[in-house]
Amino acid sequence: MAKRTNSFPNSFIGEVNFTVDARGRTNFPARFRQALSRASKNLLVIARGMDTCISVFPRDVWEDMDKDVNETTYNTPAQHRLALRQFYYGAHETGFDAQGRITIPERLLRLAKIEKNIVIVGVRSHVEIWNPDLYEQHVIESADMREAILEERRKNISSKSGEASTGGSSKT
Repeated sequence: MAKRTNSFPNSFIGEVNFTVDARGRTNFPARFRQALSRASKNLLVIARGMDTCISVFPRDVWEDMDKDVNETTYNTPAQHRLALRQFYYGAHETGFDAQGRITIPERLLRLAKIEKNIVIVGVRSHVEIWNPDLYEQHVIESADMREAILEERRKNISSKSGEASTGGSSKT
């Protein structure tokens, strides 16, 4: 069987249900491991995510984000310090064990309200790990926002295709 090539490194899509054991270990989907770029060196950074989840970043993606956070200009030094603390809070570098598992720090499991069952969700450049009940609730509560976002995207695509057909100029 031919080894699958990685056409889109660090591109994650789909959802997988797993469990976390008493030591904080969980399987990391094989298709997500295969999607890692060579630059990540099979290292991940696990950090507190948005919306009560855990975010998992390939190491090279995290390094790019780290650079952006450190180069961003804030209104005050206090805002910069706060941004750094929020970004790095609970962050933890990990690799895979022989079974393809990662270990999630207990503090992050608590923050994400994860006890045993999880859903691992590919979100393009990173992966999120959710308590399945909270994830389902989030999906339901954000349904209206999803429609608005998709409509805005449709408008942007339509306006760009209109610009392309007129040669990029808009005459009034």
